[in-house]
Amino acid sequence: MKKSLILMGVISLSLLASPAIADNTEIRKYREMLFESVGNITKMIGNNLKGDAGTASDLIPLAEALNAHAQLVVPAFKTNTATDNGDSKANPKIWDNFDDFTKKAENFKSEAQNFLEIAKKNEINQKNFKQLTASCGSCHKAYKD
Repeated sequence: MKKSLILMGVISLSLLASPAIADNTEIRKYREMLFESVGNITKMIGNNLKGDAGTASDLIPLAEALNAHAQLVVPAFKTNTATDNGDSKANPKIWDNFDDFTKKAENFKSEAQNFLEIAKKNEINQKNFKQLTASCGSCHKAYKD
């Protein structure tokens, strides 16, 4: 059930990424939903590892969901919304330094894939979770207002 709900969320976000999105308002909403989902999944994994919620068997579908979301980050920023009269929450520095942003986002994608492989081996621990969240944090430090 949990896996189905997570996959439905991933599919819903994937549909929003279609080229049919032309309105920057929808692009901004898409990004916000994407990062809200990434944050929620990351919190769920953290709570699971602390023993506050879920079971060890939940970690694989959570890692799968996080990995799927990580694949969507760079495509979500293909449209520059920095000039949208201040309506965008995205930091204009993203497009000023798009190569660096992309490098950091690709690192997050790689870390999410690695985390999934570790989850499949049932070897997730706080150390590799911190490594994953550090890859998120590198973008936050540089590009989140």
